[in-house]
Amino acid sequence: MISSFTKITIIHLSWMLCANSLYALKDTALEDGVAMPAEKSLSGTINFFNGDSISGQLTDWHKGQVMITSPYFVDPISFSTAQILNITLKDNRDNTLATGINEDETTLVINNRDNQKGLNGIIKGGFSNIDDKHVTLKTSYAGEIKVLKKFVTRMEIDSKKGYLYLGPKSLDEWYNNSIKQTWEYTNNSLISGSKSGNIAQDLAIPEEAAISFDLSWKNDEYLTLYFFSSDHEQSKPDNYYQLNLQRGKCSVLKYTNGRQVSHLQSEVQRNRNNRFRIRPENNLSDNDDLHAHYEIYMSKTKGEFHIYRNGVKLDTFNDSNPQANKFGTALHIISSDKTPIRVKNLSLSKWSGNIPSEVDAETFAEVKGEGERILLKNGDILLGRIGKVRDGLMQIETLYTPLNIPIVRMRSIDLTAAKLKEEPIMYPEDIKCWFKDKGWIILKPISIKGNTLTAYHQALGENSYDLNVFKRIDLHIYDKNANASRKSDSW
Repeated sequence: MISSFTKITIIHLSWMLCANSLYALKDTALEDGVAMPAEKSLSGTINFFNGDSISGQLTDWHKGQVMITSPYFVDPISFSTAQILNITLKDNRDNTLATGINEDETTLVINNRDNQKGLNGIIKGGFSNIDDKHVTLKTSYAGEIKVLKKFVTRMEIDSKKGYLYLGPKSLDEWYNNSIKQTWEYTNNSLISGSKSGNIAQDLAIPEEAAISFDLSWKNDEYLTLYFFSSDHEQSKPDNYYQLNLQRGKCSVLKYTNGRQVSHLQSEVQRNRNNRFRIRPENNLSDNDDLHAHYEIYMSKTKGEFHIYRNGVKLDTFNDSNPQANKFGTALHIISSDKTPIRVKNLSLSKWSGNIPSEVDAETFAEVKGEGERILLKNGDILLGRIGKVRDGLMQIETLYTPLNIPIVRMRSIDLTAAKLKEEPIMYPEDIKCWFKDKGWIILKPISIKGNTLTAYHQALGENSYDLNVFKRIDLHIYDKNANASRKSDSW
């Protein structure tokens, strides 16, 4: 697809090659007089500063030129990166959900650049090893990567082994409770339309459960969930708890026998008249970010609901008269007609009953001594030297005794105490590569051949990356005008 269709498609190729064309084009390299596109080229769309775009097969990126083949042109052509705002990529793998998932996924948060807020990149994969200088990850998209510890702020560990459900996997797995289906499934995400819709699935939610997901919205943050629903094939089941999320606020209602019986009192409301109370931290984004990560810890037997947004507790709700035998095991996702929303990275696991620490940085600061500070999911903290992972167990040398801790019980490891911390250098040609699930990494590009990006990073060195793991590449990332003109994530 080409935007500004009349600006491009009706123009003869000879006009595009003339000196007065909008973009500087260079002749394609020929072998024996025939253009030779790279194998396994990745489909993508080049978006230009003036709003034009062109789709095709990306075949080469070298020395400030991006080459593309397109049915609109006779031969491959090159565009100067000086004119390109970003490139969106289309995954050419057959199974995008299963590819690239590690059972124990470790995310390394990279130190920001020149103290610029929001420039913390990430790199993720299966944890392999850690020594005095490096953290080693095994990735499906770039092989083994050694990361210099002095560039790493922290390690976040997520074990897939403890999950009862990971998705969404398709739209077919969700029962439609609306007259007309208003949801669709794309890029491993559930996306609502402009009309309200109710989809549900019996996930066999355990009595003590933890649910997390990423929520995005276009105009306003608004989502309703039914927990412990007694019938996933009814838009209004007889028994369920209703969680309303709107603009960083939340409420929980209880329905039994087909009617609302209570509006659960919140911890914030209970403390409203206590002038010595600790007010919840404002976790709303300082910018116009249209995304949030939610974690809900809940108990059907105790009637407890703990709601976290972007790692900070929004509120806790308690049912004074829990009736676990009345409720079921299904989840409903309800959209409104106020704004389209996207739900992705939905996970369900059994909850241990412990809620996480609200502020990791403050928790880590309380622990003094040499070594890495390790935060477990139950809130406990260990101080020691971490080693290899074997059979799902991480080796930790503490002052008192060596320990083997299951990865599934670990939350994060703080590395800020390491000496000689460094920040990556900002190169003018840096690009921001957005991972398909979440997060991004800033890289200095060297070349693209087919679906392989070769790039450099001070912490990672030079590596070759499978472009299928990325959804978008931003250029001119330190240009304020360019950043102001970027559109929000399209979905």
